[in-house]
Amino acid sequence: MHSQGINLRKKGQYAVFATCCLLMGMSCGTSDVLVKSAAGNVSSAEAARGNRRAGRGPNLILILRGEAFRDGTEYSRSSCGNEQEQVSALKSARQHVFDALTARGWSVWVHVDAVVHESRDCIAEASSNTLPALTRPRLLYKQCTATFGEKLLMFRWTESVAPSMRLGMHQSLEYALSAAHNESLSVTAVLVTRLDLFWKRSLLFPAPPEACQDPRGRCVSRMDSANISVPFFHNSQLPSSTKLVSSDTLVFIPIELLPRFNDFLLSEKVEPGTIRRHSSLHNLATVFNVSALETGGMWRSDSHKEWNPWYRIIGRTEARKPPVHS
Repeated sequence: MHSQGINLRKKGQYAVFATCCLLMGMSCGTSDVLVKSAAGNVSSAEAARGNRRAGRGPNLILILRGEAFRDGTEYSRSSCGNEQEQVSALKSARQHVFDALTARGWSVWVHVDAVVHESRDCIAEASSNTLPALTRPRLLYKQCTATFGEKLLMFRWTESVAPSMRLGMHQSLEYALSAAHNESLSVTAVLVTRLDLFWKRSLLFPAPPEACQDPRGRCVSRMDSANISVPFFHNSQLPSSTKLVSSDTLVFIPIELLPRFNDFLLSEKVEPGTIRRHSSLHNLATVFNVSALETGGMWRSDSHKEWNPWYRIIGRTEARKPPVHS
């Protein structure tokens, strides 16, 4: 498995940079990738860290993860999808997730953790695909730096999917929090969502506690450190439970709950050498207090199976919008 990590603390000339996935305790091969690296000295690096620590508002890490250039339905593992769709998805994440969080009072730092697999077998045949597949990680990196600028904390891409969705999310969290630690960032919350979502509009995200100045302690949708938030619930209950199924395309986690959340991710058993296809966070409400950011409706997570007003998954057809009955 190839895995490249780019910590963007330092700016300067182009250089060759490669890392191994030692943070996860795995033995990983590496290959070189052209990235921006430091030409400056120690003092300039310290200044960059100081600038980040001095960001406005409490720090939140936004993790954009999963398969990039996704093509196909639920269990597809193809990365041969339309390049412009992926670029548009990133731009929509900037507008409707990053900017919406910033407007709520957060200082947002972005970690992109992308899977671009089958890249050597993917040939750009369609007219919409303008670059060979092997340049796609570079294209994604370039677009991420253009979209998030200095707020891009780390970029990583790998050719191999994790054994399960939960274990992949665990890995993303480990990398992101390690990068934040290296930057001396004190993190208040983490928001994890998918790279393959095109956002149509912004959810009302929880505001940080520090943003609430009302002496009576009132604040619209103030972060509750005892709650995990998801975009919405499905209109169905979990088996043998009165709890609703959670949409798992986005999850907002206060830092106080992160150790328990990480234990929850690691509790899923996967046989060595296998891929668990039915891995999800749909049963979050059986373990945590879960609140929905959108309470005015219920939809399935997969926009191919049911239309929702918030996002669509790129690389697959979107379900038809239901008619409005007067």
